[in-house]
Amino acid sequence: MREITYTGRLRINEGEPEGIFLGDEALAQTIIDEMAESGNYLWVRYYIADHFLDRETAEVEWLNSVEGVGDLTWEVHYGDSTGYLWTDEEINVGGHDLIQELTRFAQLGRYILLIIGYARNSK
Repeated sequence: MREITYTGRLRINEGEPEGIFLGDEALAQTIIDEMAESGNYLWVRYYIADHFLDRETAEVEWLNSVEGVGDLTWEVHYGDSTGYLWTDEEINVGGHDLIQELTRFAQLGRYILLIIGYARNSK
C-alpha cells in the first residue's frame, strides 16, 4: 500500500473549473491521478481544523476515517450550444460521500490534513 498525505486549506472553486480544491488543485482529480498509478482501494483519514495541522498534532485531535473501493469522478464539460462550463465531481469511498462531508468544511475555509492509502486489492 502507498500512503500519501495531503494538507492545506479546503476551498470551493467558484470559477472554472468548479469543485473542491486543496490549494490550487482539484481534490478529486489529484486522487484520480494517484489511483491510476497506485490502485483504487482507498483507506482515508482526515483531520479538520481552523489552522494548519501537522500529522502528529492531528492524530491527537478529531479524526474521521473511511475505507473501501474508491469511486471518483472529475470531468469538466462545455456545452457548445450554451457556452456553459460545468464540472461533475464525486469522491465516494466505501459508500461514503466525501464531497458532501468536505463541502461544509470547504465553505468555512478550514484546513485539512488528508491521509490516503492506495492499494490494488483490499487485502
